[in-house]
Amino acid sequence: MSRTVKNKTVPRLVLAFVLLLLLSTIRVPKASAFGSEEHETITKEVLKKFGFSDNAIEKVTGANLGQDSIICYGPLCPGTSNTEVPDYHGDRLSGETSLQAFDRLRNFISKAKGWVKNNLTKCDVEKAWIALGQALHALQDFYSHSNFIDKGVFTEEEKAEIKKALEDPSYNPKALEKLKMTGWGMKAKDDPEKYHHDEKNKDTSSCPLGYEAYEAAVKAATEHTAAFLRRLKEELKEEDWYKLIGKPKPPAKPPPSVKERTIKESTGKPLLEFTPPDGFFEISIHYSSNWTMGLTVLEGLPNGVILLSSNPEPSLIYTATIGSPDNPPVTLVLWNFTSMEGPIGLVEIEYSIVVTEEAIKYPSVARRCEHPIPGHVVLYGEVLETDANGTRYKSIIGGQQSILFESEPIIEEEHEDATHDPIDVYTGQAAPLESYVPYSDVKNATVSVYPQWLKFTLRLVDQIPERPESFTSLTVGVDKDGDPLNNCPDIPFDGVDTIYSVLYDLEKGFWRLEKSSYEGFWTIPINTGAGFQISEERDTLVLWIPKGELPGLRQALRWKVVTEVNLVGDKAPNEGAYSTPVSIYNLVVKILPRTLVKIGRVNYTADPTGEVRKYLKAGEINIEMEPLVSVFEDTRKIFSRWSDGSSLNPRLITVDRNITLTAEFTTEYLLTVSSDYGGLAQSTWLTEGSIVNISAPTVVNISAGSRVLFNGWTGDVVSSDPIVSLKMDWPLSIEATWRT
Repeated sequence: MSRTVKNKTVPRLVLAFVLLLLLSTIRVPKASAFGSEEHETITKEVLKKFGFSDNAIEKVTGANLGQDSIICYGPLCPGTSNTEVPDYHGDRLSGETSLQAFDRLRNFISKAKGWVKNNLTKCDVEKAWIALGQALHALQDFYSHSNFIDKGVFTEEEKAEIKKALEDPSYNPKALEKLKMTGWGMKAKDDPEKYHHDEKNKDTSSCPLGYEAYEAAVKAATEHTAAFLRRLKEELKEEDWYKLIGKPKPPAKPPPSVKERTIKESTGKPLLEFTPPDGFFEISIHYSSNWTMGLTVLEGLPNGVILLSSNPEPSLIYTATIGSPDNPPVTLVLWNFTSMEGPIGLVEIEYSIVVTEEAIKYPSVARRCEHPIPGHVVLYGEVLETDANGTRYKSIIGGQQSILFESEPIIEEEHEDATHDPIDVYTGQAAPLESYVPYSDVKNATVSVYPQWLKFTLRLVDQIPERPESFTSLTVGVDKDGDPLNNCPDIPFDGVDTIYSVLYDLEKGFWRLEKSSYEGFWTIPINTGAGFQISEERDTLVLWIPKGELPGLRQALRWKVVTEVNLVGDKAPNEGAYSTPVSIYNLVVKILPRTLVKIGRVNYTADPTGEVRKYLKAGEINIEMEPLVSVFEDTRKIFSRWSDGSSLNPRLITVDRNITLTAEFTTEYLLTVSSDYGGLAQSTWLTEGSIVNISAPTVVNISAGSRVLFNGWTGDVVSSDPIVSLKMDWPLSIEATWRT
């Protein structure tokens, strides 16, 4: 609904365009602007009510406002020497009727709506957001550039018919005969329909028809924007709607079992909604002598592991993951706590989520497309309490958290270890072979370095019993700060200052994880966010340690493995400690949204903001950008150079620090010339800003005694001159017309 470009953020090409206008002597028609403030307010208000994410709102609103920055420059523009593209605003040009202007407007809205659907199907959400913004802009402009809200013109029934016709180009009710669109590109006194923009627009609160008309136009535009989105939601598949609003589809909560349902109905207690902040939550148990806590990861990731610790420790833990590639798995964790001495009091629970490599194949995100972005998991927990009188209570906790993961470690180092070499763990001396325990013998030890985690994988000679009969521990020791002066000097943990031990508790009958720190002596177990997993084959232990627990970690990590079954076990390495480089750097490549860049041997797709972020180890790596990117069918980008001045593509970069590289492009637009005669038909890609001259013959002989005469140009350029000069600042399509 705009006639000027002000108070807006506009693309670079548009700013250059405006500069050209300012330098020219061509007069810009004077008109008020139902501009950025109105469009922004209407669009944001409605999108928020429909649950659009902040990012989606920003992109859709930006595309809406951008419609007022698309300018046609030069003497060949339709209707006047300097105007904006009329299709986007519903303007009636000189020589047009109101119905013709209305047809152009509603055809554009219908076309843009089709772009939304097609791009969502192709998982190109960025383009869908742009198309939605364009459609809403045109729809909103109708109400300030027509007589729709003028008093006494239409009945309510007729208004409903016109609204339907605005979205359906095939629907032509009789009420359209009374519709008028504001004239543009002519003087008011020359307007044959006597409904000129200068006199009849409702663009501002000071419009010629007064504030009441302006307010009615804003109200009508807001209502129809909401109605348009309601219909769009009904027409889209559910998964495409969630792509459009930019949010993951919320998973349904699992139905309670019959037993749980009985508990809930019999107690009548209200459910407690609770959002766990940053992987930690507390529950106060005031009445129970024992209770069970179940935590469910809904829409979880295949083979994803949830790691938990609590204070006090549970007496029993069960875990299970149920699901398949076609049905996203649900991870269940069940604790049981028992207190024989009255209320338990405050229970502190910490959890973290580890995602394994296989989980990447079936990500739990709303955008289940070829290149999904990291998504969300939803935590849903149930607390069942039984008090001293036997009364049972049920509460629910839950919340949604974002997780970011890497499918591959950034650095991985594997070490083989000799087998059948038992030692006395605390002297380092060889132990008799008759004391050898195969599941304490390390075959190889691997450390995998991720941005936020260290993963240690210990492969053993034999299976670890589910319930060992003797004291058993599998320990990884690390030097958390690289300072040899504060490390333990004594065997077997000499050279490290922190140990993570997976132990079997003979008294309580379950496996647990302990962390201890050396401070001149080994401390009692301290809290940790680390976790462990024993493989189904029970011959492999995986230990995850958060990097945040190793604050002094620098370029290299010193680490070792010590196992023990009743004083006899194994060490890896046999002497000293391994040293593994752990420096990781962040590479950010800024390109175009949803386009590809090759880093090393892997292709990555940019997120909706046009960024690819990749963690890399120190060294050299190749980067290659797509040389040509199709933006729309009639617009493309050609790679020109990188932000550091290099034009090499592909190119080799040295990774020894965090790096940000931006790809720079030139824009090309498609010029389409159509003609039935004269050999003029062509489709040509031209660089943005270039000038092209098109010349048509005035006479074309068809056959003996038969010829056609050049009549004029139509389409994006309207002219009767056979020679036209075009500036390629956007895609252009023109057609030569002929007469006999």
